[in-house]
Amino acid sequence: TVMLYGRMTYVSPFARASYNLGNGGMLRVAFSSGFTPTDLIMRQPEGQIDLKQDLAALAQAPRISRRDDHAAVERTRTYEASYQVVDGSRTFTATAFSDSVADAVFLMSGDIGLAGSANLLPDLNTRGTVFNAGNFQRTGFSAALSESVTDRLEISVAGGEAGALVADPDTGRGPLRSSIRQSPRPWMTARIQAAMPFTGTRLGASYGWTDFRALMPTHQSLTGRTNQQVGWNFVGRQPLPGMLGMRMEIMAELRNLLAQGYLGI
Repeated sequence: TVMLYGRMTYVSPFARASYNLGNGGMLRVAFSSGFTPTDLIMRQPEGQIDLKQDLAALAQAPRISRRDDHAAVERTRTYEASYQVVDGSRTFTATAFSDSVADAVFLMSGDIGLAGSANLLPDLNTRGTVFNAGNFQRTGFSAALSESVTDRLEISVAGGEAGALVADPDTGRGPLRSSIRQSPRPWMTARIQAAMPFTGTRLGASYGWTDFRALMPTHQSLTGRTNQQVGWNFVGRQPLPGMLGMRMEIMAELRNLLAQGYLGI
């Protein structure tokens, strides 16, 4: 329930089903509607505890924007299916998905006069301004290969095609929201993750390529571990000694360090 320019109440259901084909692999189908289902995306294997999963659930909040001087909450309806095969240390995954986004939220910077004040909301976490880009639908597919080189080093490569947002050449002569449209674009992501012995430090780096003249919304996979990303990203985690029975970690996350993938208006 959100109180902003009135009261809005939403429910965000999600579900996932898996069918084990034995040596033939694993089939998974998933559905979500509303906010990002962190319980599906961040879930760890049985018996493992991950503070990142708990923090993601605590930080989960509705993405609020302003549309025609009324508050709106972003909702994403996703259908996804995947097929996974494990061969020793290698895992191959093929995925197809469909996203339907209502009241999509993006950050704007620079000259925001094109959007109109009735469609803007200040963002308290950045120097940007929240813009309601309206509704869009897109589909996508991907293939991913992960290799566990050792029990402390994993490498993965993924690629596919998904809908991206592009601006018409005549942007600025009419309403900004109506000038943004969906167009398919290819993408590739490479990722490496490592765990240091003795210290328990975990490091990860990834680079995601696509057509950087378009805005590629991130699709968080509901059935696999490989997600589409943009630009150069880095994450580090360092466990700390327990204090008063509490388990603590230091986490650092840097996203899109090369500042790629912005839609110029």
